[in-house]
Amino acid sequence: MNTTRAGSLRCPSCGSLRDPSLPDELCARCLLDAALSSETTEDGGSDDEHETAAFARRRIGRYSLTGEIARGGAGIVYRAWQDDLGREVALKMLTQERLETREARDRFRREAELMAGLDHPGILPVYEVGEHEGLPYYCMKLAEGGNLAQRIPGLRGRYRDVADLLASIAHAVAYGHARGVLHRDLKPSNIVIDASGRCLLTDFGLARRMAVESTLTGVDALIGTPRYVAPEVLTTAGAQLTAAADVYGLGAILYELLTGRAPFAELTPLQILQQIATRRPIAPRRIDARIPGELETICLRCLEKRPGDRYPSAAAFADALEGWQRGASSRQKSSLQRLTRRILPSRRRVWAWSTLALATGCVIAAAILLVHYRDYLLTPDPRVATRTLAVLPADLPNPSPTELAATRAISAKLQGMRALGVLPIEGVLRRARQKDFPQGTLLRGMSLGAFVQVKVRSEGPQSPVKIRAVDELRSEILWQGEAQAGNLDDLAKRLRVALEAKRQQQPPEANVPRAALAADLRGVELVQRYENASNDAAIEAFQQAIAIDPKFALAHADLSLAYGQRAKRYGGAAFWNDAAITEAGRSLSLDPRLASAWDTLALAYYYRGWFQRARATYQRARAWGGARRLHARGPRLSIGSFRR
Repeated sequence: MNTTRAGSLRCPSCGSLRDPSLPDELCARCLLDAALSSETTEDGGSDDEHETAAFARRRIGRYSLTGEIARGGAGIVYRAWQDDLGREVALKMLTQERLETREARDRFRREAELMAGLDHPGILPVYEVGEHEGLPYYCMKLAEGGNLAQRIPGLRGRYRDVADLLASIAHAVAYGHARGVLHRDLKPSNIVIDASGRCLLTDFGLARRMAVESTLTGVDALIGTPRYVAPEVLTTAGAQLTAAADVYGLGAILYELLTGRAPFAELTPLQILQQIATRRPIAPRRIDARIPGELETICLRCLEKRPGDRYPSAAAFADALEGWQRGASSRQKSSLQRLTRRILPSRRRVWAWSTLALATGCVIAAAILLVHYRDYLLTPDPRVATRTLAVLPADLPNPSPTELAATRAISAKLQGMRALGVLPIEGVLRRARQKDFPQGTLLRGMSLGAFVQVKVRSEGPQSPVKIRAVDELRSEILWQGEAQAGNLDDLAKRLRVALEAKRQQQPPEANVPRAALAADLRGVELVQRYENASNDAAIEAFQQAIAIDPKFALAHADLSLAYGQRAKRYGGAAFWNDAAITEAGRSLSLDPRLASAWDTLALAYYYRGWFQRARATYQRARAWGGARRLHARGPRLSIGSFRR
């Protein structure tokens, strides 16, 4: 080792290694200490007077530092006096720790250059970018009103002020986007307020040029503040991010201004990132019913998981807020009033408006009831459906004559069971043959009101009749057997005895709230479509079911299945598979006998590449009557099928 060379790279003041590009042979820490050090004060004055006088003598070039405004992990903002122009300004510099790394200094200079190149009324102006004795700094306008984070409590309920404020910031963000600059760290504390009350966007420390690869690493790899970061930031390279990432940040700020809290608050940073990736925020009106519905819609559109489902630009978001402010409904009301005055005599106007208001109210009430209770009204009562049985031919909607005859015979022989009520066969067949009847909804009895189903298969007069009884809600085989067509009496008797034994006690789902069951069945219907958007909606439906009844084990198992589907089809396999394994574990902790939970756990293991563990778990599922099959080439998701 060259000891002479090593000695020349050490700071003569503290002995630590220094950057050879810095002047005066001092390290960055000692340079800053030297720049900000004060002379020894004389005895006799108070401590406060000494501190004020000492700070007044700290100088950075032509700026006298007079106080500290804010301090973060990477930088410090000082209040300063610009001697040559005689004005108060803000001066931003790196912390001592950041000064010691070239990457931090390069990123700081890039932030200053980006801000200096943006000239917009909604962006805090930068007056000068410079360097003093190797210390980078930039000078900007002094915003004396603090930041938006400090004003949030006072803005609660002032919806027009919130919309006006966010629209102005959105225009500033759109201005940056038009010049190829993504902010990437939008949050209330990065919006400052000047003496006139105007909000200004600042802190472009994570900003970058769109579609431009950066040579910076380390600090440049930061993703922003977890509570306000878009889901795609977690999985997408910085150069591939679009304006949608900043639209999400604007929506997160709007959410906090409306509700008083961030979309995912009171969690650890890791938990927040997991929630951002997998869950939707609580609707603002569920937190505060006074929030206007239109503002809630605008806010939630910004917070969509998929970038393409958000507003196409920050300008479009601003237009939506400004459109809400203008109040299109008031103009429609005025037009209707003028039309009524021209048509009706004045003495009948009061009566006409009263009638119109009553009719409108009835229509709105009916619509609200239909929207909010549609799933509930169309969902079977779990207390009844768990004790209801439907006998069906396996080859719907067009069974063979032999299969249809065997189905009718089995249904007739099962009538009068104590534990299960058997639906009339003709009504079941008529419903299943309707053109608009979704065959997929036979699973779990969504349209039949029968969770227990007996499937009858017969491939011809000389072939045996095969029967499988399945609890479609739990995806659990209750009994299966076969016999020749001439021996259906014995087959039906064995089936009847097995079902009576299985249904002596009601399954846990009999006590599930009907609204939770409705949400779960809606998710099942969505997850069977195998589409990205449907998968998102299914996950939301299962989460809604769990929110209604956290002990609903089946909903946890279905959520695990939806996560597994996302891992297999839409990328991010490891993350989503881990989420699937977690949900399956929660389901089994609530109901260890739930076969569908063992099934989904086996699937998650299989997609994770843990084949031995998957096969062992699958055997547990089969032991509890699991109806799915794990093939050598991979899992099959068909439930209740028994082709051989």
